[in-house]
Amino acid sequence: MTDDALRRRADELELRVEELERTARLRELWETEIADRHSASVLVDPDGQVIAARGAGSLPESVDLPADDGHLLQMPDGRTFGTQWLGGHGAILWLRRRRASVVPRLHLRLLGLGAEARLGTGRAERGLRSLELLAVLAMHRDGLTAEQLALSLYGERGKTVTIRAQVHRVRKHLGRRALRTKPYRLAESFDADSLEVARLVAAGQPDEALRAYLGPLLPASDAPAIVDARRLLDESLRRSILTTADPELLSRWLVHPCGADDLAAARTLVAVLPVGDPRRAAASASAAAVGRRMSLAAPGPG
Repeated sequence: MTDDALRRRADELELRVEELERTARLRELWETEIADRHSASVLVDPDGQVIAARGAGSLPESVDLPADDGHLLQMPDGRTFGTQWLGGHGAILWLRRRRASVVPRLHLRLLGLGAEARLGTGRAERGLRSLELLAVLAMHRDGLTAEQLALSLYGERGKTVTIRAQVHRVRKHLGRRALRTKPYRLAESFDADSLEVARLVAAGQPDEALRAYLGPLLPASDAPAIVDARRLLDESLRRSILTTADPELLSRWLVHPCGADDLAAARTLVAVLPVGDPRRAAASASAAAVGRRMSLAAPGPG
């Protein structure tokens, strides 16, 4: 090998050593920056050559760097990175997380007066037929066919064309996300006050269930499935309260609109209050009043 070739070879080796030293210093800077951060990042040299990466997945060998700090760089796969220059030695590219799309939650308020349905913060739906449809679907998370909904809401006279029209109205008023099709079912994220009361009763929490029980399920509805569900919810709550023999809970039930004429609850309250308890006289009077109302309401002999 000639002297010129040896000098060229030595120069190349020197440049290579300097490059490795610069890369090592750049790696140290990068490792210091990422030590307390969990974001995915990429280390590149001043020419955009990728040196190292953490949690960034598949990457090209080089990128076109923006001139200034903070400017965004988009990878061929669509991901976006913010740029942080390390002096003139290279840069760190920080992966910008895409904001997860917020799926609005469907809220069903079906108990008592003032029932309504609302998707997220959108406008409220208060039409009885729409609320009946939503209430029945809330009871069947896996969904129902048009035929099943027609039977649940209208009995044997129900028609699928009526159901399809109602579904169209609900989706137009609340938004398409509120109600899905094939089969008809509610949005994946929803809550219903009637289901919450039923859950509390099943969990053995009648006190909390009574607090959440604002009134009967869609009291104006005569849809077969709603009538059955309304009776079941009311009777389940009533029995859970009676079995506690808790004077305070019984008293609260008797002043609730749904329990005001519950003669069995009134008599149970009298029975559980000890003689001498000042509340017993009032409870006895209340039981007598309920008994009188019930006798007046009873149909006379034919």
